[in-house]
Amino acid sequence: MRSGFVLERYNKRNAYKSHMPNLRMIFGRTKGSIAELLAQEYLRETYRPRELPIELVDRFKIKVPDHIKRFIRDNWFSIDLFGFEVENYVVQNLILYEVKGRNHYADPSKLWKPKLTSNCYTMYKHAQAAGYKVIYVDVVFYYNWDYDVKHCPLDLRTFCIDDGNVGFRKRDPQSIPSPIPASPLEPQA
Repeated sequence: MRSGFVLERYNKRNAYKSHMPNLRMIFGRTKGSIAELLAQEYLRETYRPRELPIELVDRFKIKVPDHIKRFIRDNWFSIDLFGFEVENYVVQNLILYEVKGRNHYADPSKLWKPKLTSNCYTMYKHAQAAGYKVIYVDVVFYYNWDYDVKHCPLDLRTFCIDDGNVGFRKRDPQSIPSPIPASPLEPQA
């Protein structure tokens, strides 16, 4: 009797572990992290700050101007991916990539506007003003593990601002600027 119980329990555990979760149903950072990895593989010669130490900025094998190093260092935790335009081993320009992962829907009315935090919005606005290239990368997840990677210049008007959990702002109001509701961004004059 006891061995049957153990065998049944063992089979249930293995059946649970062998179940493959549906990527399209996952919420949170998991799908975004997978989208960043797929975009990095697609784009080549890009860096993902989440995987690297911040000291890397000072150890590039190519000549990186100080103002670009400073920008990368100051925004290290807000950048999804970054790369460089290089000519003769000298960096000519910085390229920033904003990566978003989303599900494919046949009905376009189900699509939501992509979201940015107010910190990312400010960073990209400063980057565009400084002349850096900012690219929006859209990773679309289809059924049966198919995906597509599309990219175009970032247009801040197509995003909405969402600073996340309101409860977090109540606990530590100094950590996040004043609450901004999720609304379409208007071009600043």
